[in-house]
Amino acid sequence: MNDIKKRGVFGLPGWVFLVLGAVLFLFSNGRWAVAPLAWIAPVPLLVSLRGRKSAWTTMALLPFFILAAGVMLRGIIPGWLGLLTLALTAYFGLLWWLPYAIDGLFFNRVPEGLRLWIFPAALTVVEYLSTLVFGDWGSVAFSQTESLELLQVASLTGVWGITFLIGWFGSLAAGVIREGWTQRSSRKTVAVFAAAVAVVALYGSARLRFSVPAGPTVRIGSFTAHQGEEGIAGLHGLIAESRRTAAAGARVVFWPEGLIDVTAAEAAVIEREVARLARELGIYLMPSFHRRPEEGAAGSNRTLLFGPDGHRLWDYIKSYPVPGSPDARGDGRVPIVEAPFGRIGAAICYDFDFPQFIRQAGRKRVGVMLDPSWDWRAIDPLHTRMAMVRAVENGFSLVRHTVEGLSLAVDPLGRTRAALDHFRTADRLFIADVPRRGMRTVYAWAGDWLPWACLLALLAAAGFAVLRKPR
Repeated sequence: MNDIKKRGVFGLPGWVFLVLGAVLFLFSNGRWAVAPLAWIAPVPLLVSLRGRKSAWTTMALLPFFILAAGVMLRGIIPGWLGLLTLALTAYFGLLWWLPYAIDGLFFNRVPEGLRLWIFPAALTVVEYLSTLVFGDWGSVAFSQTESLELLQVASLTGVWGITFLIGWFGSLAAGVIREGWTQRSSRKTVAVFAAAVAVVALYGSARLRFSVPAGPTVRIGSFTAHQGEEGIAGLHGLIAESRRTAAAGARVVFWPEGLIDVTAAEAAVIEREVARLARELGIYLMPSFHRRPEEGAAGSNRTLLFGPDGHRLWDYIKSYPVPGSPDARGDGRVPIVEAPFGRIGAAICYDFDFPQFIRQAGRKRVGVMLDPSWDWRAIDPLHTRMAMVRAVENGFSLVRHTVEGLSLAVDPLGRTRAALDHFRTADRLFIADVPRRGMRTVYAWAGDWLPWACLLALLAAAGFAVLRKPR
C-alpha cells in the first residue's frame, strides 16, 4: 500500500484530504446536517488517516472533533447548562472521533478481508453504546430521515442499519480511492455494496407500496395553550381546549408535555376535573403536567390517562428526564392500555430517544403511541424526525404534539398523516387520523442484533491486532 504521507493520492498530499474531510464533517450531522454529506464526509478523512503509519494524526484530530461538536450542536445542547454544556460537547466530539480512532488502530493489523468492516462496525457500536446513556442523539442516521425508502430498513435492524450503511460506504470509497478501481478486490467489494443498497432500496419501496397498515383509523387530538404556567390558573382554559378538541371528533385527547407546573394538591384537582370531563365526553383524556418538588420530594414530569368511564388508567412519570434535570425518573415501563379501537401507549418527549425503552411498545404490539413533547427552536424539526424512526422500528402509529417544535402524526411506515409547525401556526389545534393497529417488525422481535454482531466483529479484529504486527 502506498504511503499517502509521502506520495499522496491523485497527486494530492494527505493534508488536503484531511482538510476536505474536516469541512465536510461539519455538515454531516447535528443541526446543519446535509443528507448526502453524511455519506461523503468520512471518505477523505479515512483516505488520509489510513495512509499514515503513526496514530498521532488521529489523536491530534480529537480537539477538532470536540470543536466541531460545539458548532454542529450549537443550541441543541442549551448554553444554560453551563459546565454540563461543555462536558456534553466534549462527549459528542469523542463519540464522533472514536470510530476513526478504532479504524486507525486496527486497519493495518487485520487480514485484508476484515479491513473494510472495521469503520462501519465501530461507528455502529459506538452509537449503540451511547444510546444506553444519552439516547440516540448524535446518530448520523438521523441525517437521512427524509428518505422513507431508506428508513424502512429500520424495521429490520433498528436505526443501526442506516448508520452501518453510511459507515460501509465511507470505508469502501476510501479503500477504492487508495487501492484503485483496477484491483479485483475493489471491484468485488463495490459490487457487494451495490447489491446490498439495491436490496435495501427494493425492500423499502416494496414495503411502502404493498405493506398497508391494517384496519380503520382512530382520531387523535391535542392542542397547545397556557405554556408553562405555574399553578392551575390555566386549568379552565385547558378544559375548554380539551372540549374543543373532542368536538372535532377526537376519541383520544392529550395535552403536550408540561403545559402547567403544579403542586401535589393542585395535581389532585386536575385529576378530579379531567376524570369528570372524560366521563362527560366519553373519550380517553390524557393530561400532562409537571409536579413541583415539595418537602424533599423530587419533581416529576408526568402524564395520566383517563378512560371514558372516568377511571384513571395510568399515571406515568417520564422515564428519562433530560440531562441536568432534577426531576425523578419513572419506573422504565411504557404504559399500555387496551382500548376498544386498539392498543395505545405513551411516553414523554426525550423518552423516545431511547430505542431499547420504546421497543417495549413494539414487543407488545401497540397500535398507537402518544408523545406529549416540548422542544426548542434549535432541535426543531430534528427531534421530531428522531421520534418518527421509532414508529418504523416498532410498527406503530405515532402522534407527537410538540410545544415549540414540529408536531407530527405518522403511520407505522413513517408516512405523514398530519403535521403542525408551532412557529407558523396561530391556532395550534392538532388533529390526526392514524391506523389503529400496528405492524409486526423484525426489530421489535429481534432487537439490537446488528450492533451486537458489529461488536463481535470488532472483538475479532482486536484479536488479530494482538497477534499480528502492523503492516
